[in-house]
Parts: sequence; C-alpha cells; structure tokens
Amino acid sequence: MLWNEKCLFYVMIRAFTEGVRDNASRNTAGDLMNMRTNGTGIDPLTGLNDRSALPGLSRQFSAREHPWSLVMLDIDHFKLVNDIYGHLAGDDLLSHVGQTIRYNLKRGDQALRFGGDEFIVILPDTSGDNALDLAQRLLFELRKREFPGGLKVSVSMGIAQSKSDDADLSNLISMADQALYHAKETGRGRFVLADDLEFLKNVEPDFSHMVGRRDELHQLRELVNEAIEDSARFCLLTGFIGTGKTKLLEELLNYSQFKSIPTFTTESHPVFQEYSFLVINTIRKALEHLTENQLYNLKNTVKAVEHSTAEQLSEFSFTAKQRTVAATPEEEKARYRRDLGLILKEISRITPFSIVLDNLHWASARSIQFASEVISTVPDANILYIAVSRNQNIFRYLKPVWTSVPSKRIHLEPLTQPDVRTMVFFAMKTPAIPDEVQNYLMRQSGGNALFLRKLISWGLKLGYLSVGKGEVCVWKEPEEEELPGDITPVIEIMLESCSEDELAILKRAALAGELLDLKLLCELTSKDEYTLAETLDRLVDLGLLKDDGRRYTFSYGVMKSLLISRISPSLRQLLHEKTASFLASGKYPEENSVITETARHFCNSRNNDKALEYAEKAARATFAWGLHSDSIHWYQEYLNRVSPDTADPETYLKAHINTGILYSITGKADLAEKYLVKAISLASDPMDMCAIYHRLGRNYKRKSDYPSALHYFNKTISVGNEASELNGFCINNMAGALLETSFINLLQNKQNDARENLKTVRELLDRHTDGIDKSLEGMYFARLADIETETGSWKTALEEYEKALEICVREKDTQGEALILNNMHDLYTQSGDYNTMLNSLKQTIKLNGQLGDQLGLAIGYYNLAETYTHLNMLDLAKRYFQMYIELNSRIENRLGMAYGQLGLGKLAMVKSRGSRAAEYFLNASQIFGELSCIEMQQSAELNMAKAHLAMGDYRKSREILADIRDEDSSTSNRSLLMHLQGVLLGLTKDDPESTHRATEMIKQSITMVENASPDEIVFMHWNLFRALEKEDRHEEAIDVLRETLDLLQSNLSRIESQSIRKSILSRSDLESFFEVCRERGIASPLLNS
Repeated sequence: MLWNEKCLFYVMIRAFTEGVRDNASRNTAGDLMNMRTNGTGIDPLTGLNDRSALPGLSRQFSAREHPWSLVMLDIDHFKLVNDIYGHLAGDDLLSHVGQTIRYNLKRGDQALRFGGDEFIVILPDTSGDNALDLAQRLLFELRKREFPGGLKVSVSMGIAQSKSDDADLSNLISMADQALYHAKETGRGRFVLADDLEFLKNVEPDFSHMVGRRDELHQLRELVNEAIEDSARFCLLTGFIGTGKTKLLEELLNYSQFKSIPTFTTESHPVFQEYSFLVINTIRKALEHLTENQLYNLKNTVKAVEHSTAEQLSEFSFTAKQRTVAATPEEEKARYRRDLGLILKEISRITPFSIVLDNLHWASARSIQFASEVISTVPDANILYIAVSRNQNIFRYLKPVWTSVPSKRIHLEPLTQPDVRTMVFFAMKTPAIPDEVQNYLMRQSGGNALFLRKLISWGLKLGYLSVGKGEVCVWKEPEEEELPGDITPVIEIMLESCSEDELAILKRAALAGELLDLKLLCELTSKDEYTLAETLDRLVDLGLLKDDGRRYTFSYGVMKSLLISRISPSLRQLLHEKTASFLASGKYPEENSVITETARHFCNSRNNDKALEYAEKAARATFAWGLHSDSIHWYQEYLNRVSPDTADPETYLKAHINTGILYSITGKADLAEKYLVKAISLASDPMDMCAIYHRLGRNYKRKSDYPSALHYFNKTISVGNEASELNGFCINNMAGALLETSFINLLQNKQNDARENLKTVRELLDRHTDGIDKSLEGMYFARLADIETETGSWKTALEEYEKALEICVREKDTQGEALILNNMHDLYTQSGDYNTMLNSLKQTIKLNGQLGDQLGLAIGYYNLAETYTHLNMLDLAKRYFQMYIELNSRIENRLGMAYGQLGLGKLAMVKSRGSRAAEYFLNASQIFGELSCIEMQQSAELNMAKAHLAMGDYRKSREILADIRDEDSSTSNRSLLMHLQGVLLGLTKDDPESTHRATEMIKQSITMVENASPDEIVFMHWNLFRALEKEDRHEEAIDVLRETLDLLQSNLSRIESQSIRKSILSRSDLESFFEVCRERGIASPLLNS
C-alpha cells in the first residue's frame, strides 16, 4: 500500500456532529452517532440513507465546482406526537415522511435520515432559489396528506447553498440547521433560506418561546387528560398583568389541538354584561362547533328547555317548554341553570372540550357566581373549565364549583432570574448575556414577562442592547428614569387603585433607593410610623411593593422609574439631600451600601461639598470591595467636582493612581496610562513613584508591550532598592513587579530568569512581614506552578496551585483566585476531569465579570474555546473564539491577538480547512515573534507546517520546519518537530534507508510525548502505522493499531462524563481510524461504542 498524503491524512475527514441541537424532540448527539443499521447504510424505518453516508457525500460534494444546495427538514411537534399517540405512531409518521421525500426527488438527488425526526436532502447543480421549489413541494405534499390515525402534520425546513469559497458539506449542514431554527422560531410549517438569516436576525427580537411555566403547563395538561378520561375539572389561573397567562394558555391550546379537544374562550370586559353572559356566550361557541347532525341529535336529547333558555339561544331553535303555572324568580333561575348545565354536559358527550373564562377580574360577582353554579350542576361532564383573573379575590364567588368539581388553583409568580436569562437568549439568539444585562432586566421588570418583552425591544431599538461580533451581547445601561413609553399605560393600570396620598408615598419611596425602610420613609413623608405602616401593608397587598421584614422594595423597577420621573426637579433635589442627610446621620445601620447610597443622594442634591466628600469615600470603598466599574464612576465624580488648587494633595494623587489602576483592569489601557502619567507629575515621595511605576508596568503588560512593561518593572525595583528604608507598601510593589517579570520571562522561554526572580520574591517576603500583602504569597506559588506546568511536572504544579488558591480565597483576593482557577485548567485536562475543568473556567469567567477584568475575561473565553475544540464541540468553540476576539480587540492585547489566531487555526484544522488554518497559524507566528514568545512562535510554526503537510504542500512544510531550532524548543515542540520531519521524509523519499529512518524518527517522537490527548494519540500512531506498512512490516503495523486502541481506552477511561467521551469519539479522525481497525479485524470495546 502506498504511503501518501491521502492515506496519511485520511484521519482528517470532517466531523458531522456540528450543528446537532440539544432539543427534546430529537435524539442526543450521542444517540445520533450510534444510528447505524447493521452496516448497511440504510435507515430501516424510512428507506433513506442513514448518517453513515455522510463521509462519502462529503467527498463527493465538497469538491464540486458548480453550486449545490442542501435542505434540512424537521417534523413540527414530533415529541407531542410520540407523547400523545405513542412511539409506534411516531415511527409510522417518520416512515411516511421518508416516503414522501423519496417520491419528490429527481435523479442524482441524495436524501438521508440525519437523526430523530430530522432529514437532509442534497441537491446537486441546484441553486438555493431552485431548492425552494422542492421545499414548497414537500410542504404542500405533507400538508395535504392524512397520516395514519387521521393525524395531520407540518414540517419546517432550512436551506443552504454552497459558495465558491466554501462547498464544505458540514458547513452547509450548520447553515441549514440555523435556517431551520429560524423557520421553527417564526411559526413552523415554513422554510427559510440561510442567505436570509442576516436580514431575519435584524428584524426584531423573537418572543415566541414560552419561558418557565413548565410545571404549570404540566398541571393544565393533566387536567385536560383527567377531564377527558373521568369527569369535569376546574382550574383558577391567576397572575398580575404580564405574568404569562396568555402564553401559557396558547401552549395548552397546542396540546389540546393534538388531543382533538376544542377550546372555547369567553372574555369579560369592563362594561356591563348580563349575568349569564359568561355561560351563554361559551355555549353559543360550543354549539356552533357542532355539525348539523350533531346539533339535531343534541336537541332531541335535551328536548324542551325553559323559555328563558330558548330565548337566549334563539339562533339554535331549541323547543321551549309550555308552563301554565308561573315560577318564582328563584325557581326560574334554578331551571335556567339546569338547562345550561344539561346542554354543556350533552355537548361534552359528543366531544370533550375546554372552556376558558378570561379576564374575570372585569366580571361582576353575580356573573361569576352564576357560572360557578351552572358548572356545579354537571360534575360528570367531560369539560375542563379554566377561570383566568389578575387577582385571587374572585375565589370567594367560586365556592359552588369548588365543593362539587375537582379543582386546582395555579397562581403565576414572576419569572426567576434564570428564566430572564433564557428569555433574553431566545429573544436575541445568543447565550453570551452579561450579568449586568440580566440584573438590570430582572430589577426593572420584577420578572414580569410583559415588561421584559417591552424592555428588550426598547433596548434594542435605542441601542442600549445590541449583538456584536461573535454574538456577544453589548450593553449600555439607561438612566434610572428612562423607560419604554408603552410601559406607562400598563403601570398606570396597576396604580389605578391607589389614592393620591398613597401615590405621594410611592413617589418618595421610589426616590429613597435601595435602603428603603419605615424610618427613612417617615423622614421623607413626615408621617407617623403606624399610619405609614398601614399604608405600606396595603401597597404590599396590591403587589406594588415587597416587604422582606427589614426593608421595602418595588416589585417592578419600571414603576419606580416612572414615579421618579414624575417628581419635579427642585423637589427631587431637596428629597435627595434629605435622604442623604438621614443616611449620613448615623441613624441608619452601618453596611457597605450606605456609603454609596449616601454619595448618590448627595451627588443628586445641591450640596456640592458633601457630594465631593462622599464621592471620594464611595470611590475608596468600592475600590476596596473590588467593584471596579462602580469605583471608576465615583472617582470620576470626585475628579470632575474637585478643584486641583484646593484639593488635598495626597487624596488627589491617590485618586489618579487608583483611577489608572481601574482603567487598566477594565481593559482601557490608554485611559489608564493618561491617569498614571498624570500621577507621576503629582508625586514626590519615592514610595508613591514605586507604586506608579509598578502599575504602569502592569498596564503595558496588559497591552503585551513587554519591553515597556519590563522597563517600568525595573524602575519599580530600582526605586525600592534605592530607598533608605523599605516599608510594606514598597515591598508589595517590588514583589508585584518581580512576579510580573517572571511571567514575561516564562512567555519568552527564559525559565531560569523566571526562577531567579521568584527566588528574590521569596527573600523579600521572608525578610519583611509588616504591612505585607498576604495575597502576594499566593501569586508566588501560582507562578511557581506555572513553571512546573511548563516543564511537565504536573503533580508538583497541582500542589503549588492548591497552596496559591487557598491563600487567595483566605485573603479574599478575587482577582488572584480567578487567575489561578484559569491556569489550573490544563492540569484537569491531564487528569481527564473535564467537568471540573469546564466548571473552573466558567467560575473564572464569572469572577472576572464581577471584577470587570476584561483581560481575565478574555483569557477565560479563550481557554473555554480551546477546550471545546479539543472536545469536538465545534459550535461552542467557534462561539467562544468569536467572543474572545471581540473582547480582545477592544482591549488591544497583542498576545491575545496571537492566541486568537492560533486557536482559530486549530479549529480550522479540525474542520479540515487547511488553507485557512495555515493563514491563521502564520498570523499567530508573526505576532508571537514580535513579542519574543519563542515557544509559542514555534508552536504556531509547527502547526502551520502540519497544515501545509495536510494540503500536500511538502516544499512549504519543509521550509517552515528547517527554520525551527531544535535546541530552543520545549519537549512537546521537539517531539512534534521530529514527528513532522519523519512524516515528511517518508512522504518524499522512497529508498529503504530513508523510509526506515522516517519510521524510527516517528517512533522516537512518540516516546517523547507524555499525557497525549486522544487526537494526538491517533495522529502520531496512525503515521507510525503507515510508516511500518510502507516497510512491509505488517504485523508490527497491526500491533501499533492495537496499542493505539489500548492507549485511547486508557486515556478515555479517565474521563467520567459519558457525554464528553462520546463527543471526543465522534471526531472525524477517530471515526476514520476506527473504520480502518474494523477493516483489519481488530477487536476492541472502543470499536463497539
């Protein structure tokens, strides 16, 4: 067998699991991988190809010059079909859909069952527009067709067309999958062309999903089933405006339609209605639903009715009883109720149904009670009654039904914080939602779904909320009094029941802010505590305020904003000063937020002196608490108000230093430099100069300007060494500068220098104890661990990291904790503990988000992206790389740009896009070289050589490898260098001596690798197998295959998560390797997984 590039990189076939969505109505990605049918390649249920046809189709279509299209089809509500009609009915449906697809294919078209209820149709030599013809035909054929059991279904489709620069099958599957997603989100039973996605994305947010309410929906579905199978059921459904009652009922209606249960809705209105309106109007709708024959039979069963009944239902021509003795009004009413109950019962015998009595808060007590009495006369009817109201007060009028019919109360509470995040995700189609967006929306909406929808739409329209590159959610918080105009009428409805006095109290409560309690409100309203407490209790009962026993808060932030906007500016300033003076008087319990709230109120008053004093206090406090964005706000407030001529020099200098530090942490390096340089001009004490130089160095390091960073770190150390007496403040800055220098040493592959600098740090910390920042010792151990990680001493590294983490947690050094958790992720990879690794990286992102540390956040995104690439979760990898690049471009970190290019190159290699990967690796290599990061530059160059080798460009690969100096390489880089040189030698030379030398080089390179990942194991051993095959050492080659399977089994056995193991095993290179092992008759548990 020839050992050529085709054989060698046969393992690099594309993975096709990208784009499989985690959807309850479809199989999991792991299930889809296992959908093989005894090796035949035909799905027995539909008669179409199964997924095993994808690699062959990829080779066939990815090389086509002419455009071709792909249609992805999904059956709407397939899970409901399975749930209601059973899995056999679901299988019948799949079979008929497959048959319909087959009948509509032309010669050369390819169709396969992709998995679950998803199908793919590939159309050669067909543009996207022409593919619409097939989509339209399938929609029509499937809509008009009646499936077994009288079931009618619809399908949704996504369509993608190949491009001249991208004909990759997996990419088209992903594009069609996204288009299919939009088709489902915009109503189902339709198709969407992938080219239209950008247009669709910018139209408006999508609120079609029901968020939360799953338990409530389940309860209502159970009531539907009980009413069908047993007897009448009654449900009182309550919730304030906007809590999701309408959406919940829409979802229930979908379920009822699948069960063939009609639903009749009668709404009350705030105008006079006859007391029997609710029942009569519902009966009319139910009777209109019957066929003529059904209506005729019903009237024969009911026979004659009371005159009042016949009159109310005159259009249906019921026969009226002829009575000779007049009845009393009560007797007349009782007979009327019996008639209406009997008619309802007889309709339910023809077809069970549901009744929704909506907006009962508008209905009169008499009409609700009458409806309750009618329902109670026929408890054995097969009807579900749902009474819907904003409040629960109507319960008192429902006693007749409550004592005769099995009943349930469902009250819709506001959405939870996770529900809010889910709603924003569905609305904007991005999971990358910052915590501050979620917190704002939760605070302003109070979890009210209506307010949420309006706030999101308003934020998008005015640009407060947008989606940037990589689907990153970009957010700018509006001013407190700003709110959508169309929310105002809803809030006014909520406030209608308040008196003028209560509204005045609410306005002052709104302005009081976060620290609203009875004493503060007494101060602002001049009312006594008892009177005020009674008023506040009523406002709590109305749902406008919440009382946690200590403080009051507004249920809806939007209401608070509206009330503040209705206070005149002059009164607002007076109330702010009064509130601030009360908080500053010491009468209020001491806690962190008192300082910032006092500062906020003084800054909104006319008292500038107090505003200046408390702005500086709030700045220092929030700086100490790690609230970096808040601290920037307060320092800017202080600096904007203070006069340099009258300011306290030390306070003024400290404000500039801290503002510079804060801007550096939050990724605004240029602003940081401006304030720190200004601080140099204000400073005279060498100790202050030491601190400023240290912070300037760290700011340059964040920009990856390492020469400038080292310059200022050296100046920090020089100033400290020249000081006549070292204090703790100076030692902290010197140690910090040395720790940062050691990090740069490590980047530049100068491990000995890094160790020397850490040795100096140790001496400083041991020699001086007074005033030393204890968290520096944590960073010392963290840097030691970094070095041990680089040298492959994993166990020692883990011990050092654990010491570092313990110190940072104890000292409440959140920034240090985030850094260490981030750096530990490599160790979890080595142990196979991917769940812990992913959790630690997510915790890193959370901590850095709280700190506003943009560089730390970016690094967390990168490491998650790289991890997801390794785990073959390519959609997530791509998303986090985009988020990383978006964020990194804002903070202008050159090292970050290099890592971003390196990561995208690795992702492109997994997707078999060698040319694109080579470009990314070249960019990464150039930037690493500019930054003198020798090891990372070599890593990028080796990956670039590997990419060119995969494309068959041996000359370019050889040139790249020739420029890499072996003596400058780390162990991992040396092994890959030797390996690629061996592979290249085997590909370009055919004489026995060269072939044997190539085999030995490959074999030796494998012995140099420790803790290889599954893809690295397969890549290197596959190449050894081919080298041995070329030398006709076939038995040894087979032994290598067996050894590789054993290594993989051992490697994967360390991974506890079955889903992660499955994802790794679904890599295209591993699947291709397994196919070869099967062909050679090798047995292994992995080959059966």
